[in-house]
Amino acid sequence: MNYDLINQAPFLTAAGFDFGDGVGAYEGASHSRIEDVSDFGPEEAISADLDSLRPRSRHYVRNNAWAKNAVQQWVSAAVGTGITARWSTGDKNVNLLFEELWSEFIQECDFDEKLDFAGIQALVMGTVVNSGDCYVRRRVRPLEEDLAVPLQLQVIEPDFLAREKNEVLPSGGYIKNGKQYSKGGKLKYYHFHKYHPNESISFHDPEGTVKIRANDIIHVMKVERPGQSTGIPWVSSVLLRLSELDAYEDAELVRKKTAALFAAFIKEAQPTTNPMTPGVSIKTPNKTGKRSPLVQLKPGLMQRLGVGQEMQFSQPADVGTTYEPWLRFQLMAIAKGYGLSYEMLSGDLRGVSYSSIRAGLIDFRRLCEQVQHFMLKYQLCRKVSHWFCDIAFHANRLSVSDYELNRRKYRKIKWVMPRWDEVDPLKKLLADKGEVRSGFAPIKDKQQQRGHEQEDILENAGFFEVARKQGLSLDTDGSVTNNNGTEQRAMLEIANSE
Repeated sequence: MNYDLINQAPFLTAAGFDFGDGVGAYEGASHSRIEDVSDFGPEEAISADLDSLRPRSRHYVRNNAWAKNAVQQWVSAAVGTGITARWSTGDKNVNLLFEELWSEFIQECDFDEKLDFAGIQALVMGTVVNSGDCYVRRRVRPLEEDLAVPLQLQVIEPDFLAREKNEVLPSGGYIKNGKQYSKGGKLKYYHFHKYHPNESISFHDPEGTVKIRANDIIHVMKVERPGQSTGIPWVSSVLLRLSELDAYEDAELVRKKTAALFAAFIKEAQPTTNPMTPGVSIKTPNKTGKRSPLVQLKPGLMQRLGVGQEMQFSQPADVGTTYEPWLRFQLMAIAKGYGLSYEMLSGDLRGVSYSSIRAGLIDFRRLCEQVQHFMLKYQLCRKVSHWFCDIAFHANRLSVSDYELNRRKYRKIKWVMPRWDEVDPLKKLLADKGEVRSGFAPIKDKQQQRGHEQEDILENAGFFEVARKQGLSLDTDGSVTNNNGTEQRAMLEIANSE
């Protein structure tokens, strides 16, 4: 071993530095510092543990306030009141035609008739966080149902997927975890159970499955490894920590209950020994000749104890000052496992300044924007809009004759994400204004960050024009007032001359 025991430094050898027994250049690859672990492929790691991760994740969402709040925070941030569609075909009339039909469709698109499209987005997002996956099935409806567009969406829990189906097909294709692939590895079909496998239904057929074309299914999940086709609950990396925190809080609650009982004990003096009969003690009776009854503690109680008796109170050990810092540290780790900030998970805003909470929100919002664009927008909203356009055209709900020839043109959509609420709106407004005035950002980008399109803002011009014709001078009209609301008379004269 080429190691200097005095200076605790490795020797340089022809093969490189020798760090001693079991130690490599990377401590993370050493055998002495970190225990050996097994490696798995992207599907093998999930398949082995998914049946345990999903029910445990759902259990804690049902029974643990921290886990439930984590799911709610993600749904609120990523979906809010819904991701909205704005067509950009280049023709305002065509845009308006599609958007009016879309506004009717999203009100009646739920196959179960419980939610609108924004509600479906929220349901899908919550299911992905809690279960790892979510499926949406295209259900083409009969024209007799008189829907704006004969299309509805059925949200399906990932448990419906028949993951036990694994086989090689005579055609050269194969079925893996309930998904059927072609010989070249292209996904063709999904195999779903007819009924939820964990529901107690009298007519439940555990062997009954249905094969559905992949084109009729949307699979929403967070992709973390190349080749991954199954998602995992987002709590998986901190599930053990969440379980231990739950157990610790239960134990602490029991300790508090025990301490709150304020138990007391009556201690009697040692009995004297009868000199005439060794080993036989003499009992000290009270005045009535009977032993004193047990004392119950009551408010204002004055109890006379017998001769030789004294009262001792229990003094259970307190948890001290370590409980809250320890709990805070655990919640910080759980929050990071979910991708949230500590303040978002716990709601604890003590000692938070504008700068610190803004820094935390910036990191979270970058992550949330990734989820919005890569998962919700691309996997869910984009494909639903394609289904909508195709079926609306074939059902003669759109008077567009060249749709088949120019399908890409009519599918051009800008998805407007929910607006972020600012910690200090005035500071954000002044900062955005400074970026626009100095030429560092286009005003259109700042409008979209607030959930608006330029057309929405330009509607103000028509309103102010009508107001000026009626002789009204509004301090919200920048053409006639300055930032302080003072009238700019030169602008007023121009406006009145018009």
